[in-house]
Amino acid sequence: MKVFDEKCTYHLILISKNGYKLFRSDSDKIKMLRIINEQIIDSGSAIYAFAIMDTHIHLEINSKNIKELALNIIKAYTGYYSQKYSYQGALFVYPPTIKDKPVLQWQVDTLIYIINNPIEANMAKTYSEYKYSSYRFYTKEGSPLRSFIQIDTSLFSNNFKSIFEFRIAAHAKLQYELEVKRFKVGLDHYRGGGQ
Repeated sequence: MKVFDEKCTYHLILISKNGYKLFRSDSDKIKMLRIINEQIIDSGSAIYAFAIMDTHIHLEINSKNIKELALNIIKAYTGYYSQKYSYQGALFVYPPTIKDKPVLQWQVDTLIYIINNPIEANMAKTYSEYKYSSYRFYTKEGSPLRSFIQIDTSLFSNNFKSIFEFRIAAHAKLQYELEVKRFKVGLDHYRGGGQ
């Protein structure tokens, strides 16, 4: 197995322009996975986690040229989408959001954050229920998406003894994030004079 430079790990977020729905069908999501996989292989990179949402995508990637990789993914999917749906114009916010994650704990936190994203957005009640994330790649059963994208599970397996331990950590982080959101809503309500 190829060893990657830990300092070249990033949280890449590709966001649709104006909240536009990026995926109209499962086949669109599959196409995006194929594009990501092709670009990951071509660039000699690795992907540790993903979650495809309606209006954005979270990716945790190890790459020596993350900006070029992101641009290639955007261009390829925009070309596909434009042709399929006769769409004109920019589909994604550019430049994309790229967050540097050179520290191992940040990388683990990002992995958990990405897997929690569909749950936090109320798109699923359980981790395994949400089909378009990398969660099932970390389980013994594996993911039906493995024929479309290759996930490097080493970040997961090197930091969690089991999927059960991962779920405990993910659930704790999710509860913390929800509590922070409730606090912010309460604070905004208080500052606004309760209106």
